[in-house]
Amino acid sequence: MEGTPTMLKEIGDFRLTAYLCIMTNLQMYSQFASLPSDLKKEVNDFIEFLKSKNKKSKKIKERQFGYAKDFFKMSEDFNKPLEDFKEYM
Repeated sequence: MEGTPTMLKEIGDFRLTAYLCIMTNLQMYSQFASLPSDLKKEVNDFIEFLKSKNKKSKKIKERQFGYAKDFFKMSEDFNKPLEDFKEYM
């Protein structure tokens, strides 16, 4: 990889990142391709598991009206002036 630093300066950060991701994907694919078929199935199952896990975490539950009803209690004298602040009023 002689001359790489010059090449990296010329292609810029974005392209460098994309290039490195592609190389990583190619390396991962070659590792995957070298596995026996039973292990390939296990890897594929694990990938599907990760995808489903990611989908579940992105799912946002819709809030229900009145969900926190009676969760908080306010005292009867909530709006009365506080004794601590009498001198400022």
